[in-house]
Amino acid sequence: MAKAPYPIVPTSQPPGWRDRHPYLKIVIGAALLVAFVAGLFVIVFSSFRASDVYKESLARAQADPQVQQWLGTPIEPGWLMTGDLKISGESGSADIAIPISGPRGKGSLYVVAFKSQGVWRYQRMCVTRAGGNETINLLAAQP
Repeated sequence: MAKAPYPIVPTSQPPGWRDRHPYLKIVIGAALLVAFVAGLFVIVFSSFRASDVYKESLARAQADPQVQQWLGTPIEPGWLMTGDLKISGESGSADIAIPISGPRGKGSLYVVAFKSQGVWRYQRMCVTRAGGNETINLLAAQP
């Protein structure tokens, strides 16, 4: 009888790197999950920052003399915005809170606006100083 070119009974293989390091699978999985969540945050906050309502309200807050007096210059936006921004073609709505800060202090910029026929109409745009009850209405000078 002729000898088979391969063993009939498989030989035992040494364990692979995955078997030797079981916790590495958990670490890699957790790192991928964190990267995915971070990517979602970047996409969401980038879309907020790219919106017309964000740009317009931040520009008004940065140009307002009373806000400059409160917070100092330059006035910079914070990273963690909250609220709701919905845009669908020529219509949309925004109800957002943007943290802002300057050399003299911190505050929040609150904006409520609706978009109709491609034009944003602001119902509320105000800055509140952190830890205080005072509010600056940025729409007061608007016609």
